[in-house]
Amino acid sequence: MNRNRKQPYQLVVAHRRSADHEQTTEHLLLHCPYAAQVWSLIPLAGSFDPGLCLSVSEAAQTSRTWTCLPPSGISSDIFSWVCWNLWTARNKLLFESRPTCAQATATKSLVNAREWLQAQDLANSPQKNTQIQARPPSIPIGTVTCNTDAAWKKESLTAGLAWIFDSASSLTRSDGLLLT
Repeated sequence: MNRNRKQPYQLVVAHRRSADHEQTTEHLLLHCPYAAQVWSLIPLAGSFDPGLCLSVSEAAQTSRTWTCLPPSGISSDIFSWVCWNLWTARNKLLFESRPTCAQATATKSLVNAREWLQAQDLANSPQKNTQIQARPPSIPIGTVTCNTDAAWKKESLTAGLAWIFDSASSLTRSDGLLLT
């Protein structure tokens, strides 16, 4: 919204694909023939006619009921990705004189949505614990544990080995060895 006039935001730059229309956000994302073509290429279970939506908000609300058809692999929001790619396709046309075909914009929208979903799956998956497990709380009496480590130094062709024996009786014996 324009704060001074309380009207929907009007775009200053003309949209070359449909210069005879008022350049509102609704026109660019829903009503423009290019946008309508992109929307028609999105594989939805039901039909979506963007021309029937009076506002982007109304279209966004409608999109909550959409289901993308297989094999798109998209199980959530596609609306935002199509809007984003329509906007970036418009910017490429206006500022870089690089037109994008409707098929490329629709495909990029589907790819972006799927990549986002896959990234969320990775972010929500439990991280593999690479920490060394602590000693169990109850080690049988008389048990002796041995911790070892080794290192190799390529430049001097030397290796070092070390070990620590430990038991519940706190009698610890440590030793090491240097090999050359």
